[in-house]
Amino acid sequence: MKTIPSLSVDAQALARVLGESPVGEVVTYDALSKAIGRDVRSARGLLYTAVRTVMRDSNAVFAAVRGVGLKRLESTEIVSVATQTVRHIRKASGRAMQKLACTDLSKLNESQKVSVFTHNSLLGALRVMSCQPSIKKLTEAVNSANAELPIAKTLALFQ
Repeated sequence: MKTIPSLSVDAQALARVLGESPVGEVVTYDALSKAIGRDVRSARGLLYTAVRTVMRDSNAVFAAVRGVGLKRLESTEIVSVATQTVRHIRKASGRAMQKLACTDLSKLNESQKVSVFTHNSLLGALRVMSCQPSIKKLTEAVNSANAELPIAKTLALFQ
């Protein structure tokens, strides 16, 4: 693990504990709290910093186990995190579009209107690209290429 001067001593201690955990193991909040001498649940920022540090330095991914701690995920579990994230993005973009639809455009200046239209367009694209038929189309293209597609080719699928 790289030591970053701006990383606090507590974040480094948490990163050390997380980094030493084997794949598939749950590191309890109690063990993490013991490492820093206080309840880690009241120091979420430190925990997030430690998790990001370990992911960057060791390619270790963690997920919360409600009320217990953090589990170091196996590769197969990391794939499901990506699937859940795409589902979250689709739902969040739809909710944001609903909120933008409530905007009274007559009360906005031109730059604010442009912002509404820009963000609504972007959110709409995210919503369309993350729906099941689009994922199926992209999956077929990835299967044909037998590799990750470049961004330009991915975008071309949705034109």
